[in-house]
Amino acid sequence: MKLKKVLSLLLLVGIVGCGKTTSSSSVPASLPEVSSTVASSSTVASEESSEVVSISSEEESSVVAPVFLSQYVFDKYLNGTAPSAPAYGSLEEEGLFATLLEQTKIGTDNIVSAVSAVAKVYSGSTSGGPGETVAVKYGTGSVAGTFTLTTSVPVSEVVLSMQGWNEAESKTFLVNGVSKPVPFAVGEVTFVLTTPATTLVFAAGVAANCRGIIHSLTLR
Repeated sequence: MKLKKVLSLLLLVGIVGCGKTTSSSSVPASLPEVSSTVASSSTVASEESSEVVSISSEEESSVVAPVFLSQYVFDKYLNGTAPSAPAYGSLEEEGLFATLLEQTKIGTDNIVSAVSAVAKVYSGSTSGGPGETVAVKYGTGSVAGTFTLTTSVPVSEVVLSMQGWNEAESKTFLVNGVSKPVPFAVGEVTFVLTTPATTLVFAAGVAANCRGIIHSLTLR
């Protein structure tokens, strides 16, 4: 009877031991699946990263610099190298400003099709100042100078070589509402238009005591 009990106990211990061994051996079998999932996530992240870089590069390469359209050098006109240069005086008379543009263009490109609303703009000046040697002076001591150009193609950038009449009057100038300070010494001022346009409005930024000189005009 005792022998049967001993054999029964031994048999029970053996069964329990086998169950534990089987349970332990089943754990490692699931590990490779976890590792595979991590590797797959890493690959997806890498692919997404490369796509972002590619899109960013395409956006940067799409930015294009403005193309040169026309240039007018007014000094050339007043210095007598262009035919029929007018005497000092107002450019308000119909056709005078258009003639100035045609005769001072560089090369054969003249995209200005019309000139209008010319007020207090002169071909130089006989009253002293830097206007004695250049073709376009804008403004008086009490009234702002202004003019409008119509072009055959849209313009996105305007560059003026210009200077103030004197240091006190070196204030601001506007092209289609874009305002820039005017240098006292001759310098290039670039106006980047908010929207490309075929109508360009040029004006002194202040009504009184805001005279200045434009040496050249470049349209892009």
